[in-house]
Amino acid sequence: MKKILLTLCLALSLATVAKAQFFYGIQFGFFTDWGNETNTSSKTSTTGTSSFNYTLKPTVGYYFNDRLMAGVKFVYTSCSTYKGDSSFSPTDLRWILRNVMMGNGLDSDYMSWNVRPYMRYNVLRLAKDKLKLWVELNGYIGGKVPRLENRQLDWNSRSLTYGVQLHPVVSFDITDRFLVYTSLDILSIGYDGSRKLDAATKQYTGSFYAQLNPLNAIGEALLNIGIQRHF
Repeated sequence: MKKILLTLCLALSLATVAKAQFFYGIQFGFFTDWGNETNTSSKTSTTGTSSFNYTLKPTVGYYFNDRLMAGVKFVYTSCSTYKGDSSFSPTDLRWILRNVMMGNGLDSDYMSWNVRPYMRYNVLRLAKDKLKLWVELNGYIGGKVPRLENRQLDWNSRSLTYGVQLHPVVSFDITDRFLVYTSLDILSIGYDGSRKLDAATKQYTGSFYAQLNPLNAIGEALLNIGIQRHF
């Protein structure tokens, strides 16, 4: 009986310790440029392409120690553009360049989702260990569906997306249990593969490519902030 009680107490102690290492949180990203351009000399405003993009990333994970953690994110992204009164403006040029640099070509309207298991390692601490710089490595797999001009989803052109990504993360401990963080995706490097559905054959075709995306964060979200709670 004593052995059973001892075993139960030990198991409860381990469970309590383990529980203290788990965390959950959510990250929200948002970007819009409104599509307005102002000429400083003539004081006139021109409306071109406006954009409205947002990303939601709920996450759960586990701390192995105070420097190493692992978890999984569930990511949903929506990118939309709207044409204004002008058929051509500097806003359009920047939008086209931004999407080409992101690897999206000229197609900028889409909805995507993916699952991202990740590991994060702390490399630097400042401000009495409250401000931390992490390096995060994640893999992802999911889907992407472009939108037609009428705002409807084009499921016949959907793609499977998968790959790996490496980027820094900055966090700040608000309390012992809560912290805020942001992913510096603008500094990411990655290896991305995609397979597009052929509408005629109903088969997926595609290729792999490696990429360095200095403007990747703008595509997902310019404002990119998360909050995390420890158990």
